[in-house]
Amino acid sequence: MYFDDKDFLQKVRFQKILWAMGYWSRIEIPIVIYEDDNKNKKLQKHYLTDIDVYGEIIQPDFSFTKSIGDCKSGKNVKVFERLFWVSGVKEYLNAEHAYLVKKSISSKAKIFMPKVDVKGVDDQSLAEMESIFHSMQLVLFSNNYYKARIEMINQLSDEYKKIYDYMNTRYWFTDLNVSMKVLMTMLKKRSFYNSFTKNNKVHSFLLLEICIMLSRTLMDCCRYIMSRDLTNVEKSVMEYMHGGIDGYNNKMQMVREISIPIKEIFGTEEVANKILVKPDYYDELLKIIITLLGESSHTKDVIRYLELMQHEILLETTIDYTQITGLQYSSVGHKIAKDIVAFYLKTNKIDNHFFDDIFLK
Repeated sequence: MYFDDKDFLQKVRFQKILWAMGYWSRIEIPIVIYEDDNKNKKLQKHYLTDIDVYGEIIQPDFSFTKSIGDCKSGKNVKVFERLFWVSGVKEYLNAEHAYLVKKSISSKAKIFMPKVDVKGVDDQSLAEMESIFHSMQLVLFSNNYYKARIEMINQLSDEYKKIYDYMNTRYWFTDLNVSMKVLMTMLKKRSFYNSFTKNNKVHSFLLLEICIMLSRTLMDCCRYIMSRDLTNVEKSVMEYMHGGIDGYNNKMQMVREISIPIKEIFGTEEVANKILVKPDYYDELLKIIITLLGESSHTKDVIRYLELMQHEILLETTIDYTQITGLQYSSVGHKIAKDIVAFYLKTNKIDNHFFDDIFLK
């Protein structure tokens, strides 16, 4: 992981460039597929490859603009084969931009690249991009940061490791509405979340990682509402949680079918609705969704602010957010990022003062 890869330096340099361009970015996102294993009666995971550098920007309508980078520092790379691979990954992820970052790129390859809609970045171009976007001045994604991140990940065990493994692999290839439900309920073991303490870096790191991934699902929910029915946010949120209008209608049909026996047992039909349709965190979820929709022009950097908070936890330092984001800094967006964390802490019954050290600076 990270330092073992000879392309690590290239990845970090390009990651910084994407960040300086306004993207939230991560490196080494695995591409996996899951299929039924009939013999063992469980899902079998198959690791295919990974995305060297991934970046996304949240637009005012909550759509995602995605970019990927494939980094290769070796001399024996078959560039044309690589271009088709990058193009295929771009299409698979529905990304708008794809880059091949390579030490040198022949003129023939550069001429061919537009045909597969991949941009070439050789060492000279990489240095020029760093100069244009001033990415080398960023204090983010340093060697110390990645060392601290590796140390943190290596400390995870038992339930903590399971949670992180989900967010690092399966999360990326699960529908975001499903991931929302998984993230919202993964800490529901009372003995588990009651053990979270604010002075424990592992707990702080893990909670912020959850909030970063959860925020992407919240943005996707807003995207659905914007395209579905902005005049009925409550119903649109319900639809999103159940996989769209068809999934919601199927669930409501199920509720209607069991409402009579449920009423005979519990004396009310509301139990079926609460269990099958509306989760206990729904009201708080609706509040944060309405906040995001009402401040759509300030949501672009919300995930980036959460990433900066995690940097502060890992490196035990204070970051000047205005220096990192420059003129793009939004105090409203920064507050929304904190609101998302507060929402998650509240719905999981975790001390609401957990992150006071970074919230009150």
